[in-house]
Amino acid sequence: MSDRPLTAEQIAHASAILRKLGFSHSPSADLAEATRAFQQSRGLSVTGEINEITFRALDEAQWKLGDRSLSLKSPALMHGDDIATLQSRLTEMGFDCGRVDGIYNDATEKAVREFQKSAGVSVDGICGPATLTALIRLTRTV
Repeated sequence: MSDRPLTAEQIAHASAILRKLGFSHSPSADLAEATRAFQQSRGLSVTGEINEITFRALDEAQWKLGDRSLSLKSPALMHGDDIATLQSRLTEMGFDCGRVDGIYNDATEKAVREFQKSAGVSVDGICGPATLTALIRLTRTV
């Protein structure tokens, strides 16, 4: 982990995510206070500073299931709260994703493929619009 300071653009992006998540209500609100509240909610060291760990956690927290297509991408794995939600829903339905950790890994892709096959959706391992629609439809009836 690098200790290099974040850029002004990264800080502005983090501030926008804090507002989106409800930790800050305006661009002029106390950024340190909003950051401390977010850090506490995620179990991070509460410093009030947006370091790389906090920035990464903010980036992951901004995603809700359905915001983007989810897939196993090389070389970088996808991370986010949307993936944790997907993993939880698949696990509740009996599809083994392994640990619910918010990382779209091999186990998550395998569970998505198994779900797609059982739901009659094109089997590609990607949680896109068709898979998401089937997931929503089936979790309402479970």
